[in-house]
Amino acid sequence: MTATAESLTLPFETAPVARMSESHWPHLQALSLYGRAVDDTPRVILSSLVGGMPSLQRLSFNVAASSSSRDRGEQSNSSPSSTVLHLRSLTIAYPNPDDAIFSMIGATLKHLSLRDWPRYYYRLYCPGDAVWDTPILSSSSCLKILRRLNLTRLQDLELVYQADNAEEELLLYLSSEVPSLAHLEIHRYQQSGDSLVPYGRIAEILTGLRSLHTLHLNLNFDETCGLYCYKPHLRDSWRQKLEAIGYEILQIMQNGPELAFIALLHHRQVNSQWVEFYPSWHAKGLHVDWDDAGLRGFHSDHSMEHSAEPSAMFLLMAPHMLNDFCAGMKACATRNNIRAFPGAPHGYYIDEQTGELFDFSVGDDVGAARPKLQAARRGLKQAPRNAINAANAKSTVIPYLYNMQIEFRLPQNLELNVKYFIFGIDA
Repeated sequence: MTATAESLTLPFETAPVARMSESHWPHLQALSLYGRAVDDTPRVILSSLVGGMPSLQRLSFNVAASSSSRDRGEQSNSSPSSTVLHLRSLTIAYPNPDDAIFSMIGATLKHLSLRDWPRYYYRLYCPGDAVWDTPILSSSSCLKILRRLNLTRLQDLELVYQADNAEEELLLYLSSEVPSLAHLEIHRYQQSGDSLVPYGRIAEILTGLRSLHTLHLNLNFDETCGLYCYKPHLRDSWRQKLEAIGYEILQIMQNGPELAFIALLHHRQVNSQWVEFYPSWHAKGLHVDWDDAGLRGFHSDHSMEHSAEPSAMFLLMAPHMLNDFCAGMKACATRNNIRAFPGAPHGYYIDEQTGELFDFSVGDDVGAARPKLQAARRGLKQAPRNAINAANAKSTVIPYLYNMQIEFRLPQNLELNVKYFIFGIDA
């Protein structure tokens, strides 16, 4: 397998990471590890893991840290491999700034995500439910990582950090050292005791990104009533404030020659959405889109309308089982790489790449859909491969879940990497 494998997607809980690090993978182009570190598992030194993967182009490491995982300091002895990586896409949850992998990457990187997994804001609003650690980076640590990378070709960037005194330096670095950046997503969290979010200053600095096409900001305002807020008067009040803030940021940034829109993260009653603010030169003029904004995808260039439908892998279970399975996974839509087709029955699904849980109820063709889904569910117990084929992604009654983080802006090179789809069917 090591001699021929080209793409590998594994749950971290069962992945033989030590053996993988000792093996040579001459043709492996895509590696994705996801899940949660089990108790007492040392954090992975990524430079050691990928040292034998000279052809690697896409690396995704979305692993939630166990609350009892060993300390990050065990990685401090990371030393660079002689391997030069030609990565085009790199996604790492809770990266170690000292990992030598950041010194192994050539000037090929187009997508970079230094993120949380699952989303940190879920822990903020539902602290009693979290069973994982959340060692998000400081803005100083983000800057330390970026300075070790050649970012001249970078087009898509996601940063998750807790603001410290290096935040402005970090944002200024983006403006000066990432000339091709078209899509930026920032999840900013405040230090304890801070109450004011300097969103105006953040916007002013980001005007230096002259190639920026879309900007997504989660600024974690204290005023928001948070996820799962059941107080309508608070939600309505915050909605008005968020709209005013969005227009203020747009006013500062709308002189950007390439800017299509900005989006602010809004926590709704049971999930989250990107609220999109469009400048005056938009076809509809200056306006804000609250109509399921952000649930249509990252932006229009990410549309799947012109691409062939890929196959998918499905895991099906009853809603009550799914709720148990997803006990800590109720962080809601931020990337929203989802498309649900009419006719799908009510259920729940989770993006294994982002750790985001969704529920839906669309269409009225439940009767036609349920037998097929139940058959696929039975097949999973008997013959997983047959079940996957039965739940063919071309069916119009089954929603699809995509990870669209790789080369999605170039139609001629559109690459899709379909991840696990967990579906809860009504009894």
